[in-house]
Amino acid sequence: MKSGADDLPLATVQVDVDPFWFIHSLRGGDATLLSSSEQTVYETAIPRYLDLFAEQGVRATFFVVGRDLEEPRNRVWFARLRAAGHELANHSFTHRTDLRDIEESAVQEEIERTDRLCKE
Repeated sequence: MKSGADDLPLATVQVDVDPFWFIHSLRGGDATLLSSSEQTVYETAIPRYLDLFAEQGVRATFFVVGRDLEEPRNRVWFARLRAAGHELANHSFTHRTDLRDIEESAVQEEIERTDRLCKE
């Protein structure tokens, strides 16, 4: 979507792709207990976003968790997002909610590890 004369976008669209294991952990559950046979958020949500955004001519930024970038079954979805012209952005490796409370070197590793994976 372009605004016209100055060719600037009318809006930006960002999608926060919080995986099921993360949402489960926020509600006090043990994220390691989720079955690996369950569909991932990528398998359920990304196809819908791809269709909707293609229909509307929208390019979005998808904030992804690095841990999910390492999961082979999710990789196809990252490739499809990129092929459709969308951007992947860094939500840290484990999407820790306590980044202010941990060592700076640990924060840096969370971000750098995901940055490397996004670039791959």
